[in-house]
Amino acid sequence: MASVSRGSIANVGTQPEKLSAENWSQVQNVRVNLTPGSPDVVARRSVASMARRFLETLITPAVRRAQAHYYGREARPIVASERDPLGEEELAFIAARDSFYLATVSENDWPYVQHRGGATGFLRALNPSLLAFAVYKGNRQLLSTGNLAVHNRVTLFLMDYPNRTRLKIIGHARVEDAAEHPELFAQLAEPEIARAVARFFFIDVLSFDWNCQQYITPRYTLAEVEELISPIKRRIAELEATILGRRLADWVTTIPKRAAGEIGFGFAISLSETALAPSIPARL
Repeated sequence: MASVSRGSIANVGTQPEKLSAENWSQVQNVRVNLTPGSPDVVARRSVASMARRFLETLITPAVRRAQAHYYGREARPIVASERDPLGEEELAFIAARDSFYLATVSENDWPYVQHRGGATGFLRALNPSLLAFAVYKGNRQLLSTGNLAVHNRVTLFLMDYPNRTRLKIIGHARVEDAAEHPELFAQLAEPEIARAVARFFFIDVLSFDWNCQQYITPRYTLAEVEELISPIKRRIAELEATILGRRLADWVTTIPKRAAGEIGFGFAISLSETALAPSIPARL
């Protein structure tokens, strides 16, 4: 896949399967090593017009009053489109994640945040404006499920800790029984535990926003640590093999010399004993 910038909001149609975790590895460095005025920076600035719905939705009058109070001015009014579909970079980023945080609001207006985890890419894009994931049997609290029956607004936080990157998504969610969508099992369920799927979550994406890197502490999974240290481990193995080879070579060349020395020493002792033997009785 060609490298993309934050502003390349390509329409990928209804073929999100082309975007995998490998795609993200090609675009995850878009936010670094940029120089002012470069095409990438200009493209990043242009994305503000591509995801304005996020700010228009969340910058409420109360937020504007807080901005005016603490910073002396408030954000300008924003005119946005009805929704902001996810772009190529967003879809690739989502496909590379193995967890995210889901925020809902309870029936008595309490916010609730749930951590969702699974295999890499378990949160799937059915199209640029619709996300979905499978829920398996075993969760008996059903807090998010119950909350969505009353309030369907959600916020998703997707984190890439090693690269200190955060994608926020807002939308409207619904929960449906898995039995109502047998056609989605192959696409959303993990094959090994497909029989345990109980529900499907669907999220109609309203908009999204990328956060700055400040205060995101880099964290690594065991698999990521193994990938990072594998070159070091290979080099250590190579050096150990080299050292062992040299020791073996020294041993092979040294042993015959040692053996020859031991034989010569024994032969000299034998000769000395023979020479002294006739004189021994005389001395006695």
